[in-house]
Parts: sequence; structure tokens; C-alpha cells
Amino acid sequence: MVSIQEPPRPFQIFGWLLAGGATVALLSVARQVPPPAVPPLLLIFLPATWALHSLSFRIHKGVYHSFEGPVCLACALLFGPAAAAWVGGLGAVLDEIIVRRRGGYFAAGSWGMFTLIWLAGGYAYQTIGGEVPLLRLEAVELGKVLFLALVVGVVNRLIMTWGHHLQGFSARDYLTHIAPRTFLIEMAMMPSGAAIAVAYSHAGPLVLALLVLPLLIVGFLAQRLGQAQEMLERQVTALDALSRAGMFIGSSKELRPLLDLIREGIGRLIDASNFWVAIYDPEQQELAYEVIYDEGVRYPPVRRPYHPGEGVATWLIEHRRPLLAHTIEEIQALGIDLTTGGSGKPAESLLGVPMMVKGKVVGA
Repeated sequence: MVSIQEPPRPFQIFGWLLAGGATVALLSVARQVPPPAVPPLLLIFLPATWALHSLSFRIHKGVYHSFEGPVCLACALLFGPAAAAWVGGLGAVLDEIIVRRRGGYFAAGSWGMFTLIWLAGGYAYQTIGGEVPLLRLEAVELGKVLFLALVVGVVNRLIMTWGHHLQGFSARDYLTHIAPRTFLIEMAMMPSGAAIAVAYSHAGPLVLALLVLPLLIVGFLAQRLGQAQEMLERQVTALDALSRAGMFIGSSKELRPLLDLIREGIGRLIDASNFWVAIYDPEQQELAYEVIYDEGVRYPPVRRPYHPGEGVATWLIEHRRPLLAHTIEEIQALGIDLTTGGSGKPAESLLGVPMMVKGKVVGA
């Protein structure tokens, strides 16, 4: 069984602090949003930003990118930094709440990051004399727009780097392998945001909708290609794990090395830092937890009495079907007693399957 726990506490605190700081900063300049801009922001720019956020595609394992940048850039060029910050932040929050559903700390962190990057970029643009609203796109104006995009990109990567570090990932790996790729993609798309702003200034909302449509199409195609690539990688990994397990079974009868090999294969598909395997002994009415990992730490095997209706392993054995629970509330609704082991921290979600041989349950 694989369980998923909350991100590290420092990362959660970082997300809430980021959100708090961004909210204070945005509220202090909220009156700078022109009242006539509110309807198009709510009816056009915000839905477009959210839609593009939801069409994110994978760049690297656990890292996704989306094309909402040009729309937020157009907001900054048409209505100023505060408007862009509202649209960018709210679009990210809607994506986290409705699509990703990763928890309040992720929503808070996304709100904070997107709000701050557009405030920083927008005011940097105004500091060098950037025109708001942007009415023409000549060499000087384009240079100032690219400076805005550069500031947004740099601040974004700094926040992302720190977030990766607090989650326990390699900040150096992000800076050297992931950030440059996403930065180049983002900068290549930003001039379209300037074109959207100029077109909107001269032709109104209809042209905006027509110019945003290609971004939606590109985002949709990129997302589908990313999903296909990810599925192919998973299938190749699964086949490799099955092949290695089959070769091991043919050459050894030891159980624990085989279970370790299974965990290794699962870990190449999903996060298996919280993982256990229980073998059911019906004669002794015991569960032998042969492999136990909690937060990446291995714990010694233990044997526990088998009590019907108690614990996740018992539920899987009795119901003889897989279990996927996304939240603690879903787990509790099934009447499962979350007996904790290892570090003692309860799981936030669960993925488990019964192990069966010729129709007989032998463990979970």
C-alpha cells in the first residue's frame, strides 16, 4: 500500500507566508485598478487565465508549465500591475481549487507567487517608463515589454527554487535543468501578450478572444502530448519492473528482496516514500508487515494480530478490491481505522490493493 502525506511543514508555512505578503501588497495598490477595467477582467481575462492554467503540461517529473503568461502580460500592459496580479493570482487559485485540488497550502502558495511576480514585473515596467495602456508596439516599447517579462520570469524562478528546496527536492537540479527550459518557453510566448494588448486597445474584446484562442489550442495540444508521453513512460517503467520481478522470481525464493524490488518498481511510477506490504497468515490470524517505509525511512518488519474490520490491510483483504482515498474524510467514511506505524503520522490519502494468488488473498 502507498500512502501520501502532507508536504513538509516549512513548505506549507512558506506558502501561507507568501500568500499573506502578496495579499497585503495587492490590497495596498488595489485602487489602482481602473473601474472600467473590472468587467473585462472578470468576464474575459480571468476565465482565459484560468483556462490556460488548467491546460498545464508536464516539463519534468512533478513540474508543469502553462501559457497564461501572455494574458496576464496583456492585463499589465492595459490596466497596470494590480490588475495583472488579481487576474494571475485568482486564475492560479481557481486552478488549484477546481482542477488540481492539492490542498490549501498549494492554493495559498500559487496565489502568493502569481500575485507577487506580476506586481514586481508590472511596477518594474512602469519604473522604466513603460506605457499603460500600451497603444503601439515599436522597438522601444517591445524592449520594455521584454524587460517586464524578464522580471516576471526571474522572480517566478526564485520563488519556485525556494519552494523546491523546502519540499526536499534539489534546488540545483531545478535551476540547471528545469528553470532554463520553462524560462525559454515563457519568453518565447510573451510577445504575443504585447500583441494582445495593442489589439485590445484598438479593436476591443472580440479581437482579444480571437488572439487568446491560439494559446488555448497550443496549450491543449501540449497537454495532450505531455499526457501521452507520461503514459508511455509509465507503461515502459511498469513493463521493466514486471520483467525484473519475473527474472528475480525465477532465480530466488526469498520474499523480502522480491518485495523490495516491487517497491522499487512502484517508486518509479509514483512516490513510494510511504509504503508497506502485509502478508496474511490465516492459520495464525496474523499480518506480517515485511516491508515498511514511512517518509522514506525503512522500519523493521513487524507482526500484528489480524482483527476483522480494523486497519487498511484488513479492509483490503476483506473487500478483495483496490482502495483509493484522496482525503482523510474519504478514509474515515469507509470506517477504516488509521493505525499508524513508522513515524506515527497519519496518511493524507491512500492507494492500496489486495495481493491474490489463484483467487485467494495472501496479503495487501
